[in-house]
Amino acid sequence: MAPTIDIIRHAQASHNIHGGHIRDAILTDDGVVECHLLRETFPFGSKVTNIVSSPLRRAIDTAILGVLPLVDNHIKVKLLPDLQEISPAPSSTGIPKSVLSSQYSGVHNLDMDDLDEYWYRKGFNTPYAPVVDRVEARARSARQYLRMLARTAIEAGKDDAHIVVVTHGEFAHWLTGDFRGVSETRNSGWRNTECRSYQIRDIFGSGHSDPELVETGESIERRNGPLFYFVMNAFTIFSPRNIATRRVIDYGEIFRAQERLSLHQANEEPEQLDDEPDISDDGWIDMDESN
Repeated sequence: MAPTIDIIRHAQASHNIHGGHIRDAILTDDGVVECHLLRETFPFGSKVTNIVSSPLRRAIDTAILGVLPLVDNHIKVKLLPDLQEISPAPSSTGIPKSVLSSQYSGVHNLDMDDLDEYWYRKGFNTPYAPVVDRVEARARSARQYLRMLARTAIEAGKDDAHIVVVTHGEFAHWLTGDFRGVSETRNSGWRNTECRSYQIRDIFGSGHSDPELVETGESIERRNGPLFYFVMNAFTIFSPRNIATRRVIDYGEIFRAQERLSLHQANEEPEQLDDEPDISDDGWIDMDESN
């Protein structure tokens, strides 16, 4: 038996209802209820060895409300910036570490050690820019981190460990390499608080290799998916991956336009600009609004 990676999309947040202009959207009342349902139905709580979450608040709160009460009290929610959402819309732009620390000062099981103060910046000189190769790189980095956690569990004699990951609907496809459900009208096939379970193929491969996540048969059956399916040709223009790729490119084009607008309005030279332009609320349609 090998450790299992349980990947969960966050619960409903305010941007799902009101749009992408809301900075670092928080859970709605319905989202809180979804977390309570997740806590009642998540079957692996006693086997969880790690919880890793995006540092966006809707993911943090989903982890705290939906999973943390089920696990041993020594387990912390590790905030990993690689798991943040792809879009640079306000709704998927986080807040400084110092502000997060203040807002979650009463939560003692929260590990922010991997965050720097401005972890959320998505300028083109950062690892989190809306550029396809950067998205692929951080998805690979996240997989390598999960492989390290799985190896640590095995070394501790916990071959049946479950490692929980709380992230976002769009990034989950890049993390898993499974783009089914992506379309011109939806950026994700994942439902709110949906959990899919994976194991790592070649778990003891080279540390620099790219681990492959393989969904378990039990997980596929749990979400009523086919046990065997045909993968659409990756080179066809209508493939879900190509649609997802085009969407990331569109994010980058909008972001560059916002940078140019900020530059024009400030009448500054490009080298004088911070890497966090004043992102206008206009022009953003955060596809994560889909439930």
